[in-house]
Amino acid sequence: MTPEEKKVKAAENKARREDEDLASITGPRAGVRMEAGPAKVAPIPEASTAGLELSEVMEKPLSFFRPDPENAEFDKRKDGQKNYWTDLKRDIGAVGILNPLVVRMDGTVVFGHSRLRIAGELGLSKIPCRMVLSPLAPAQIRTRRRMDNLLRFELDEDTRLAMLAEAWPEYYLAVKTPGRPTAVTSVTDESLAANNGLTVAPFSGTEQLAHGDTISTATAVSEATGRSLAQTKRDRATVQKAAEIAKEAGKAKPDAADIKAAREVENAKRREATKQKPLTPAKAAEGASPAGSLGSFAPDLTGAGKMLNGWYMPGGNAYRLGLEQALIALSTYNVISPDAHDALLGHMKAGLES
Repeated sequence: MTPEEKKVKAAENKARREDEDLASITGPRAGVRMEAGPAKVAPIPEASTAGLELSEVMEKPLSFFRPDPENAEFDKRKDGQKNYWTDLKRDIGAVGILNPLVVRMDGTVVFGHSRLRIAGELGLSKIPCRMVLSPLAPAQIRTRRRMDNLLRFELDEDTRLAMLAEAWPEYYLAVKTPGRPTAVTSVTDESLAANNGLTVAPFSGTEQLAHGDTISTATAVSEATGRSLAQTKRDRATVQKAAEIAKEAGKAKPDAADIKAAREVENAKRREATKQKPLTPAKAAEGASPAGSLGSFAPDLTGAGKMLNGWYMPGGNAYRLGLEQALIALSTYNVISPDAHDALLGHMKAGLES
């Protein structure tokens, strides 16, 4: 890729992330339309379907669709989110399903489990969908589904990072995955496609799919997740520390609790480094505060936290994540102390339901 092509690609990625951020803040839930004003649909994030060949929209009977049991981990989290199911049922009952489900040839749902569940409760006879024509291995489906939920659904940062590490262990845990995932082109797939009047895209052995393949660079993960390059590198260090903690506990891989423990270790190290960092003669003469403190801003942490809370609570997932990353950056570069970071983060998230 030439330098000019890289610039164009970077500009496209930036524009895409800005569009997704705006949609997460102003758009409705995926698959439904706002009750007033122009119809707006929150689409499946581009990163989730990038590189997939999909059929045209078609309608299938409810009995055709099969939920994927692996999606249950996200259903449990939705169960704990206030009014999630009641609001979704009300909206679909009013306007129907406007954002088609994405399914495999045998009806297994890739994206759209929530919409399918509500359709069953409402007794809808047919559901719009698009079928995946590209060859996909189970690992690729799992990664795409997780990315779809990670980009759209409210998750705490520790759980989000644990899932990212599981999706791309070859980057976060430096695990090299030999070879390519097995493509799922088979006689059965071709027969299912023929029954639906479709053709499965051939697998050449050299084509590169957007997700499910090995990703081993910070730049690739940053582009896929929409996180900054610096944050992506810090995330990797956190996950590797979490892996050490998990190993000591006899676990094969780190979970959200290990990620949280690793962050606490990192914060403790930063606090200790801040305490030990001496004042420069110039700053001492000026009466300046040590690097890493908030100086005159420190007494009003509560006020600053309330201000951040006013921005954080109404925002969408991507907007909230941006605020959290901003606080991490301020702490990492000693603009604020780790203690101030923790205090501000607590005030900012006050009232957020777990």
